[in-house]
Amino acid sequence: MEDSPPPYSGPYPAPYPAPNAQAHVQHVDSIPFSDPDLETFSHPHVLLISVIKSVDGLGATVIHYWTARSPTTSITIYSKLGLNSFQHVRDFRELGTFTLPTGIEPSNVHQCLTSLITESPTISSDPEIIPHIVAQLSSRSQNDGLSVQLFSIPVFNNSAEELLIGGPIPLWK
Repeated sequence: MEDSPPPYSGPYPAPYPAPNAQAHVQHVDSIPFSDPDLETFSHPHVLLISVIKSVDGLGATVIHYWTARSPTTSITIYSKLGLNSFQHVRDFRELGTFTLPTGIEPSNVHQCLTSLITESPTISSDPEIIPHIVAQLSSRSQNDGLSVQLFSIPVFNNSAEELLIGGPIPLWK
């Protein structure tokens, strides 16, 4: 049998722990987030993301937002961010792929989705908007129209009533 080598006695710490050495483990219960805005941004809002695949294979990503109080006043942001960027947002949800009515062009997708909201006076709160859009698109017959994938992500800000109100920029987590 071989003898084990003598303990390391060099000027630096041993390159590895000795066989019976106890490893020092530091347990951390929680790490406070250093951004105070994340504590004050407690009001959730939900953005709808549409990804439109055109015939030439190119896609367009559009971010949509409406309120039940005024669905015709809305936010539309055309984005170069790919779907991979949004998938890392907490509570990202895939809602499905839908066919829009024949004749809808990529530039009119937001108007088409808005019409699904404004045609229904029964929507009384913001959380009802996106499920209503999905239900309306699901109930329509699938035809040769434009194909659109829908996703949702929550964003947070400091107002329960408005998403963009002259205050700090909304955050997603």
